Amino acid sequence: MKVFMIWGQRTCDYPGAYAPELLAAADEYTEDDNPDYLAGEENKAREMVSNGEMSYIRRLSFEVPDDAFEAAFIPDVPNLKADIV
Repeated sequence: MKVFMIWGQRTCDYPGAYAPELLAAADEYTEDDNPDYLAGEENKAREMVSNGEMSYIRRLSFEVPDDAFEAAFIPDVPNLKADIV
């Protein structure tokens, strides 16, 4: 599964004042079905850079292998064996 993200760095009063913030995210299916969502969020973030609230923004993506994703969210449940009486 691919995940697309928009990150922003608030304008700091001193070095290290803020950590980067995740401003918006969408999985690959959301991005395919509604590409305007992240585009709109990116435009909002760019406005935050223009008005000085953010120093910069970045659009990043990462990919999680399906089996790793399933292992984290759908753990294996062992089958229990029993005799019917």
